Amino acid sequence: MRIVWVSNWNSDGHRGGAGTYARCILQLVERAYPDAEIVRIEPEARRSGAARDLRQAACLLRALASGHSAKWHFDYDSGVAARVRSAVAQAEPNVIFLIGTGTGIYRTHLPAGAPVIVVVPSIESRTYEDQLARMPAPLRWVLRDWLGDARKHLDFERRVLGGAQGCVAVSGEQQALVLEMIGKPLPSLVVPPVFPETSVSRRAQPRSPIRLGFLGKFSWWPNREAIDWFLAEIWPAANRDGVELHVCGEGSEAFDRRAPGVRAYGYREDLADFWRDTDIFINPMRSPTGVNVKVCEAIHHGLPVLSSPEGLRGLDLAADRAVVQCNSPQAWRAQLEPGALDELRKRAPAAALRRSFDLTPVVPRFRTFVDSLRPREECRQAASSA
Repeated sequence: MRIVWVSNWNSDGHRGGAGTYARCILQLVERAYPDAEIVRIEPEARRSGAARDLRQAACLLRALASGHSAKWHFDYDSGVAARVRSAVAQAEPNVIFLIGTGTGIYRTHLPAGAPVIVVVPSIESRTYEDQLARMPAPLRWVLRDWLGDARKHLDFERRVLGGAQGCVAVSGEQQALVLEMIGKPLPSLVVPPVFPETSVSRRAQPRSPIRLGFLGKFSWWPNREAIDWFLAEIWPAANRDGVELHVCGEGSEAFDRRAPGVRAYGYREDLADFWRDTDIFINPMRSPTGVNVKVCEAIHHGLPVLSSPEGLRGLDLAADRAVVQCNSPQAWRAQLEPGALDELRKRAPAAALRRSFDLTPVVPRFRTFVDSLRPREECRQAASSA
């Protein structure tokens, strides 16, 4: 069996939730089809700094005379396109995975015979619309109001999903949005962020200080927005002897010692120490960005969670005393009072909730779904040779 995997980001190197989710799905593919040839086509690391700014400006100019959005032009990678053409020319794939709707840019280079499964961590046009709304007024007017960039990208996403044979969505909410967007049935499977079995265990309780933890890629504006809000609105009331805030992830260094009791460590390849030493995971997200993979991983590791409603969006979690939703600044401050905080850190998510983010039980269901999209004759031949 030959599987072609096309992504707009480098799954190994991406340091945000989208990269983590892509690695979850890749592990499912590898476990479901251990003998398959998996051809991974992904870009190298994206440019940053001045090179990125120049690329963004060039893509804006292209969008002026194009039916595609500036984001479409920014995401397009000629090297990836060439590798897609080469991969399908060498041998016909049995299944094609497009990681993220934006990868539909390369759909015209793919053969018509193989089923295309789009993996949907989020509806990109919605996130893009939120991003446009936060731009400086002149740029927002050009992109959103004059060029209609959000509409262009939404139309593009509809075409990608409408031409797919299947969809793997990160949540039931995303699945419903996909079906609403395309206005017709599409075979789909909900796969939340799932992780291999872990040997990481929380440190012994009780100990002092209580360590709150937040994890994220801080080049992603919703994470910066979340921690900026938390430090400005919540931390001054919560900060005291015996409580610390530990922040981890790419770009988190900017928050080190931003306020008393705040420590930040930057990007870590191995997060075992972070998960072991954190007492309570916080997730004060302010903007809708789809499922927060970090919450799922925290629950998987047995941590209690304090979160905003946006931080739990799309997860459909069963009620659990270890997962507390804070709907207002007042609720946050109340949960961070000494008695409430000490009580919460003694809790752990129920075993059934933790198991909902285990990878192994999902493998058979995932394989059944993928096989259902393949031609029957091809599946019979695969089964007879197994």
